[in-house]
Amino acid sequence: MNSLYCTQLTTDTKNELSLRLQSYRKSKIKEIINSLKNHSQDFQATLNRDWSNTVDLLTRDFLKLFFVNASKASEICNHWSTILVLELLVDEFRNLRRSYRIQCLITCLSAIMIEVRISNSSVIYENANYRTIDSIYCFFSGQEIINSNGTKFSQELIWCFNKNKVTIYSEVSGNQVGEFSIPLKEGFPGAPIQIVPLTKLVTFDSVSIDGDNPLSKGYHFDEILEGVEPADWKPVPISKSVDAVYPLLEQFWPETIDWLKILVPAFVDRAGIAYRNKANSYTWGPGTPIFLSKVENPLYHASVIIHELQHQRYLLFTNLDDFLILNTSEMLFISPWRDDPRPLFGLVLGLHAFLAENAFRSRILPYFDSISDDLSDKMFSDHRKNLFAFRTILDFEPKMSLTEKQLFLEMTHKLLEQHKLIEPQASVTQRIHFDAWLDGHINSVCSLSQKLVNTSEYYKNWEETNRIAAEYVSDNGGCKCE
Repeated sequence: MNSLYCTQLTTDTKNELSLRLQSYRKSKIKEIINSLKNHSQDFQATLNRDWSNTVDLLTRDFLKLFFVNASKASEICNHWSTILVLELLVDEFRNLRRSYRIQCLITCLSAIMIEVRISNSSVIYENANYRTIDSIYCFFSGQEIINSNGTKFSQELIWCFNKNKVTIYSEVSGNQVGEFSIPLKEGFPGAPIQIVPLTKLVTFDSVSIDGDNPLSKGYHFDEILEGVEPADWKPVPISKSVDAVYPLLEQFWPETIDWLKILVPAFVDRAGIAYRNKANSYTWGPGTPIFLSKVENPLYHASVIIHELQHQRYLLFTNLDDFLILNTSEMLFISPWRDDPRPLFGLVLGLHAFLAENAFRSRILPYFDSISDDLSDKMFSDHRKNLFAFRTILDFEPKMSLTEKQLFLEMTHKLLEQHKLIEPQASVTQRIHFDAWLDGHINSVCSLSQKLVNTSEYYKNWEETNRIAAEYVSDNGGCKCE
């Protein structure tokens, strides 16, 4: 299964992949909890006393849940949303420590316990006050808690549980928002809330989280610009766009579908800047959602979904100890895809993903004349970036394990195939524009660090790099590519 591109999964390999993902999540949650322990004082330093108390309460109640219903507690801990939210909290404390974003993430954890108590008041019967801010998603149960009139919550709330009664107060006004008895009956008679399911995709076995959501909220606020969207901008909701991607993958790369169904639990509106002919995306690792910016044409989502799937596959199967200097702080590299100095691992991860993106573009190019020029530009640009990354990796990471070397050999073989396809079709204008861009990019990154090592002019000798790639494949006995 650890080939460069997605291969067809059998019943046995589907089970093997699912078990591997479960094992990864169990180890990941332990790693994250240990990291959070190191940041325990940061909660108090970043949040006010009321929100710090909510964190203490959630910790206490999760521990109690293990004694009352161990299987339920274990299911919550190993769920993708719990792992992701906790990892996002760790990321905030390591970096910007934005209190509003931290409150949004804590709201996701509060929502779990609120939903558990509302559905079964006997599970944890002690009195408790939880805090939430703005929209309230319980990703664990695949539901959202909203106002009884069908609107999202848009304020800071205090949820006071007292035996079998819940009273909701507004933090700002102090006024009571509503009161109801638990457990809630079907249809929520007389309750000031509704609990509605998240959007289930028609195609993939996952959910879509459109628009305003706590996983993206506050994360990209620095990117949002006034008037960036054109007047006739008509973006497609993430759910509809991803559903439109399914038949494209079914036609042009059907092997990816089962991988996506197993590894990707949700597709999330990324927020921030959106572009008409470019999709921004990211993922937080194996078994986490793919975050997407809105687009008008689902084709742009198709290629970045393949890109993020490649990241998840690589991180799930690769032992990072196989590389000697992937994260050596003493040695940093220019990445053709990033504006900041990167460890070598970033270039390996990029090459692995962009080779797949270009493979997909080459398959669809003959069928979509309306955007063929844009696809050709992206293919050429990413191919040149792939050559730059390949040359760097080969120069600085010669000692790989047998598994990693076989994968890198397959990557080199596909790079050569794409070189034959892409380079002869490139125009003089494309070549001039790319080389000018790369010079500016290198100068910009070099201004940020004195530790960069891949700055030589020969990294831009494309035909020499292609020759070196061919020699590498030949010297290693060719490539047994799947």
